[in-house]
Amino acid sequence: MNKKLTPYIFLTVLIVVLFFILGFRSGQQVEKTNKMITALISIAPTATLAPTPPLLSLEKYESPGCKLSFLYPNYFTIQRESSSGAMLVYRTQSINFSCEAFQEQGKDTKELKIWTKTNPNTGKKVVFYLDPSFLPLLEKTLTFSSK
Repeated sequence: MNKKLTPYIFLTVLIVVLFFILGFRSGQQVEKTNKMITALISIAPTATLAPTPPLLSLEKYESPGCKLSFLYPNYFTIQRESSSGAMLVYRTQSINFSCEAFQEQGKDTKELKIWTKTNPNTGKKVVFYLDPSFLPLLEKTLTFSSK
């Protein structure tokens, strides 16, 4: 063999070995990345927790001034109370009533129901402004007293 070609052949063999080693290491990194991705994909997603609604129980509201009583959900709070009415609120829902002389203002909407009831003992009208979902409960539990 020619002495001038020997260093070139040796360098070519070294370069081929170098490419082989680099390719092998690169393959190991790709395999490691693929295993990590496969492990992440195989993990089942956890369910998102919805806020738990408050436990429902009913409490009795009594208004001596209006001489009435009714049941309402226990998670409501009394925001305003007087001898002629009250306002019970929970987030965006409300039950509001008044038994003093009033002019019915506004009309029923999707968010607000206006319900008028006359106290059979006193003849006074009571107007309720409330969330429509509470109307059946109010209709069934509303009682008037003569005291």
